[in-house]
Parts: sequence; C-alpha cells; structure tokens
Amino acid sequence: MDACGPAGTQRRIPASRVLLTAIELRLFTLIGEERLTSTEVAEKAGSDPRATDRLLNALCAMNMLAKRDGLFKNTGRDFGYLVDSSPDYAAGLGHTAGMWHAWTTLTDTVRAGRAAGRGDINDRGQAWLEPFIAAMHYRGCLQGDAIAALLPLEDAELMLDLGGGSGAFAMAMVRRKLGLRAVVFDLPNVVPITQRYVDEAGLTGVVSTATGDYLVDPLPAELTWSSCRRSCTATARRRTRRCWPGAPRP
Repeated sequence: MDACGPAGTQRRIPASRVLLTAIELRLFTLIGEERLTSTEVAEKAGSDPRATDRLLNALCAMNMLAKRDGLFKNTGRDFGYLVDSSPDYAAGLGHTAGMWHAWTTLTDTVRAGRAAGRGDINDRGQAWLEPFIAAMHYRGCLQGDAIAALLPLEDAELMLDLGGGSGAFAMAMVRRKLGLRAVVFDLPNVVPITQRYVDEAGLTGVVSTATGDYLVDPLPAELTWSSCRRSCTATARRRTRRCWPGAPRP
C-alpha cells in the first residue's frame, strides 16, 4: 500500500500524536539517563500511572524508548534529539505540539476563511510562546552565520532586528562584525525570553532589547536620527502588510 496515499497518511497521525504528547509531558527529559518504571515516570510528569504506562509502551513500539525488566530508558539514537537539556535538542518539536491544536481547526478555518480560535501572540500564553521562540531560535542558529555572511556589515555600527524573537540573527551579526551592536525589538512577552537567550550567549550589552509592536509603536531611541526611524518604520509596516493585509494600523 502506498505510504503516501490516503490510508498511509492517516495512519501516521496516531504516531505523531504519541510523540508530541511525550514532548509536551517532557517524558524523554524526565527519564534522562536513568532507567525508570512507568510509575516513577508518571510521578515526575504529574500524569496518570496507567495512561503513562501505555504511552511509554507505545513509544517503545516506535523505537523511541527501550524497555527491559519493566524499566524504560532513552535510546542512544534519539537521546540528544528528544531531551531538552541537550544542545542537539530539536526545539521545533515543542512548537509542532502547539501547532497540532491549530491544525485541528483546519475544517472550521476553511469554512470561515479565517483562522479559528487563534488569538494574537500576546494572548496565546507562555505555554505556546516558549516552544515557538525555541523553535525559531533553533532555526536561527542553523541559518544565522550564513545570512550574516551575505550582509555588508563592514561599516555598520548598530543594527535593528524587528520582531527578532530569541535574537539568534542579531547575535550572529555581532559575532561576525567586531564592534557591531544590535537591538532586538519585539513584543512585551517576547523580550524577557530574548534577554535570556542573549545572557546565555554571553552577549549582554552587545545585544540589547526594546519593547513594542513595530506595526504601531515608535522604533527604539537607539536609532539616533528621527528620519531613519521614520524610514525604517514605514518600510517595515509596508512590507508586513503585503504579507498580512489585515495587520493593525497605528
């Protein structure tokens, strides 16, 4: 049977949901390098022991965990990818878990012609925001150096990263150009997360943050010349509205 056909596609949905539930409960991280019973995992996760046991066994059937003598452990193959304390952790999995709930409203979205039940970023809560920024940071770290190499930074002294999220791209720029400073401009609930990533990277003071919505708020005062601020603001808003016609106006 064609694995990419209708039957094969729908059969992958349960396996995806099992994995994403394990990510949301942080089961791989909670097990770490230990060998634990399902009851011990459930105690750490704050979940139901019987349901947790079934979930762990399903993960074993998918070769994402191993089980011996009633004890569950991570596999060496996927350990770094699935344990969130690992530098190789695929942070996008947490965001994918959040996106699952959005995809379940696809039928209503198609009927109505607009996203169903999806609030503004400021209204979606930290449980959605943290994995989203982590996923963007993961991708930004992979792409940042290559993008920085494409930009003419030789004479630059200050850069503005609009909607910069974790600051991954800003950090890549300042690492490439000695003496360059950067300002990451993002929403009030994003900036504390940005600052945490910047501090962890040891770039405090080199990469700073400013709070606001670039669609409606003035840009940071670090942009010394008001004409520069006006030009950057107009350009950013114009390009955003080409991709998002319903964007709010100041």
